[in-house]
Amino acid sequence: MPLPEARSNCTAPLSYQSGTLVVPAGATLTITVTLSPVSSPANPGSTGADAAAAVFTPPAEVSIRFQQSGAAFEAVSASRAQAYGLTVNLDWNKETPVRVDGLPVVLLPCNASASSFAFQSVDSTLFVPSGTGSISPAGWALPMAATSVTSLPEAAGPGTGLFEFAKGAFIQTAVEPAAVPITVGLVEIGTGFLYVLITGEAKPATTTYQLWPPAAPSTLNASVDFETLPCSSSHSS
Repeated sequence: MPLPEARSNCTAPLSYQSGTLVVPAGATLTITVTLSPVSSPANPGSTGADAAAAVFTPPAEVSIRFQQSGAAFEAVSASRAQAYGLTVNLDWNKETPVRVDGLPVVLLPCNASASSFAFQSVDSTLFVPSGTGSISPAGWALPMAATSVTSLPEAAGPGTGLFEFAKGAFIQTAVEPAAVPITVGLVEIGTGFLYVLITGEAKPATTTYQLWPPAAPSTLNASVDFETLPCSSSHSS
């Protein structure tokens, strides 16, 4: 994670032991850092157009208070997420961070400037969300590392904007070409990055995929049929 500037304040003098700064027992250490947005990729390669257009501007400044009993956010500047033609500002509401089910991230809850997530413009022809779904919850998502504090890897960037939304939106895919109502959805927005997870119930469908042609002199046509089951299903992009 880019940290152009960092400053600290401790209620007691720090000591330097074996190359490590040590906070005295019972003291409170407050660290304030400034975060830089990730630059948009100059060459997005195979990234889809919707992901390439996505932008997340992280909080400009974050303060974290460390005490012997644990750590807590003390101040978080506003952040902003842009995707599918929609721009949403996020303001920290000081609620307790929560883990997002099914994703390796922790969410810092925020108040969103938009009450609904509206898919205003979509470039993809393979994964086409539409409509509007009410947002709850929303926030700044930070990746988690399943390791000890002594072996933490380099930070994986300044986080993303994450939104969960309810009924009101629809999805069309190559497998389900007809618009299917979305029961619940999730959008995670980073700069040059999109992760969309949706759940809904669609009618059974069959899609035929054309495969590579066999080598000459064969004239066979290779294809595979993909069938969906008559039950609720999830799609991600």
